[in-house]
Amino acid sequence: MCVGCGSCVQKCPLKCISLRTDEEGFYYPYVNTKKCVDCGKCESVCPCINSLKQFKEKIDVWCVKHKDNVVRFNSSSGGVFSALAECIIHQNGVVVGVTMSNNCKLAEHIVVQSYEDIKKIRGSKYLQSNIGDIYLRTEKYLEQGKKVLFSGTPCQIKGLKLFLNKDFDNLVCVDVICHGVPSQKLWAKYIEYLQEKLKSRIINVNFRSKKYGWLDFETKYWDNQEHQYFRFNFEDPYFRMFNSVFCLRPSCYQCQAKDGKSGADITLGDFWNIETIHPIFNDSKGLSMVLLNSNKGKRLFEEVKENFYSINKGLNYELAKKCNPAIYKSQSYHPARDIFYKDMNKLSFKKLSKKYTPKTLKIILKGVLLKAGVWDCIKKCLGEGITDSYGMLLTYKKWKKVE
Repeated sequence: MCVGCGSCVQKCPLKCISLRTDEEGFYYPYVNTKKCVDCGKCESVCPCINSLKQFKEKIDVWCVKHKDNVVRFNSSSGGVFSALAECIIHQNGVVVGVTMSNNCKLAEHIVVQSYEDIKKIRGSKYLQSNIGDIYLRTEKYLEQGKKVLFSGTPCQIKGLKLFLNKDFDNLVCVDVICHGVPSQKLWAKYIEYLQEKLKSRIINVNFRSKKYGWLDFETKYWDNQEHQYFRFNFEDPYFRMFNSVFCLRPSCYQCQAKDGKSGADITLGDFWNIETIHPIFNDSKGLSMVLLNSNKGKRLFEEVKENFYSINKGLNYELAKKCNPAIYKSQSYHPARDIFYKDMNKLSFKKLSKKYTPKTLKIILKGVLLKAGVWDCIKKCLGEGITDSYGMLLTYKKWKKVE
């Protein structure tokens, strides 16, 4: 059930615990039993065996999009996190978030103290991050009186709250609606495969590029020769493995930090299907679901609210759970999960991809139609009951003329 948050490692007074990766590439604590004195401090901060008191305030639910389209385009959803981060830095505070390492094979938590560096931690990272000593560093900033905005997965937020064992007024925690995390070993294997295929070195990645819109987003890669490569999420083999849920950490299938149990003041994610409630609000550039879980979270949101177009009317927590079930629901354990990770250590990434995420004609055709600008027109026709090819062709011609 270990989530690999590293809270025990950072709490141990004798430094006899270290995080190491297992054969699958997930972080687990290893104890030097010769140094251990059984003080129990590691157990007291473990999010797998301890619970937090849940907030008693009513959860406010918002659907939000940033007024600055550049910020929104470069964000995974509606651009809320960027506004929160800017607000904290404006108050001489620090922001803790996740960035990609220089070789792009690892996600890691860092501290940001300037507006320029916010872009490093903007956007979702679809692998487990290396937590390092970030809880200890966060504690020092808090004790110095600095405001801290800490972002991470629900289990990482829960680990931080247990580690601190104190409710700091100058700390605001933001968690993400989490699908689960693959291992950094699988991601590194994919990067190595891409580099071999492209004959160049990958130096950066955007997991949620919106070149073709928010719904049909892509993974965007940059290499050291200043080239950019795009792969639709339904084409990209790594992303398809992620969506197929057979590559997640074992604890992700029984997450104990979902549904408000992480202690986060604010929860952020995608607000899917909002058009069923507010039809004209979704412009396909990204919308954020914002859950304000505490009064502290509500106060910070009020400070940045002028940066957004936002909707609150008719929204509540039960509706939010229907629109994005990952708020409260873990993924079901996939029967192919264990054999997948055994194959990962035996097969090349190319063979692994062919076995578990083969590219079908439907996937190839959808990619071609999207790039040609036809896919959205087909969806529009089907939505209006137009199913014959001639009717679709006429609609497409009218649509392109309007554009």
